[in-house]
This record gives sequence, C-alpha cells and structure tokens, in this order.
Amino acid sequence: MNTMRMVYILSVVCWIVSLIPAREIHAHGIDVYAYFEGDHLKGEGAYDDGSPAGGADIKVFDAQGKLLAATKTSSNGIFTLKQIPDSRPVKIEINDGGGHRAEFVLEESPTKEATGNIGNPVPEDRIAVDEEALVRLLRRELSPIRAELARLAGKRRIGISEVFGGLGWIVGLIGAAMWYKHAKPESPRSDQ
Repeated sequence: MNTMRMVYILSVVCWIVSLIPAREIHAHGIDVYAYFEGDHLKGEGAYDDGSPAGGADIKVFDAQGKLLAATKTSSNGIFTLKQIPDSRPVKIEINDGGGHRAEFVLEESPTKEATGNIGNPVPEDRIAVDEEALVRLLRRELSPIRAELARLAGKRRIGISEVFGGLGWIVGLIGAAMWYKHAKPESPRSDQ
C-alpha cells in the first residue's frame, strides 16, 4: 500500500471520529453557579447535560478558606443559604458524592452599588414609592438574570474532546485536499 493511500485512509478515519458528538466521548461533569440576593446566597447545581444535581452537597468558603455554610441542593438542583453576608470573594463547592465535584468563585461585583448624589435627583416630596417594596420587586425580577450571568461566568472552557475534534477536522481536510490533488489525471505533455 502506498504512502498517499495510508494518509488518505487515516485522514478519513480522523474526520469520521471528529463527527462523533463530544458528549458521547467523555463522561458528564457537574457545575455550580451562585449569586447573592440581599443576605441570601442562591444558586444551582447541574450536570453538563443540563440535568439538575439533586441532593448534592454545597459548601461555601470565604477568601481564607474558612467554611461559612453548608447545605444540599433540592431535587431540582437549587439551593439557598440564608443569613450569609456578601463577603466576596467566596468559593462555592459542589460534590454529588459520585465522583463529580466543581467549584465556583463568586468575585467582587463589577457593578458595586454607588453611593452619594448622582446628577440632579428628583426631590423626595415628588416621589411616593415604598422603597422596600421596590427593592423586593427588583430583586425578584432580576433574580433570573443574575442566575444566568453567574452560570455564564462559570462556563467551561475548551476541553480535550474539542481539541481532538478540531484536529480531526484539520487532518481530514488536509487528507481530502491531498486526495483531490493526486486523483486528478495529469494532462499529457506535448513535446515540442
């Protein structure tokens, strides 16, 4: 068998292997996401396939590694810890007991609340708003957005299966190009 035929066969095999979905190549992992809502730390634990990590252990540590609190996720993967002061950064650790473990570090908020007068505030006598009710409403309405932002902040980076999949495509395309180049019939030369 000649060398070009071997390269072609290897390229086709690599290309076919790269078509296999990554989820079938590796075992599923676990992720945890969390955010502060007042003095509550709320979060969610889920597996890579999107299924909830129900009954998983949750531990919260401060920047020095001191355990602040512990709980378990509900059957739908949600957890809430009450009376946790927002002392970022905090590390949230999830462990389902079956070999799946992950961490999420909740860093200092880039949108730290500003204090003081900003611009030209409207005089208080012209506003009739129950501030506590407004804060509760905003927290409730922004809760899903905060959860999604926390989830996106903890997204996994490119893994080994993605790297091998990309390399398979590259080798496959090179093999196809080499096959095309050598499969073309050469035009006869005319001796003049």
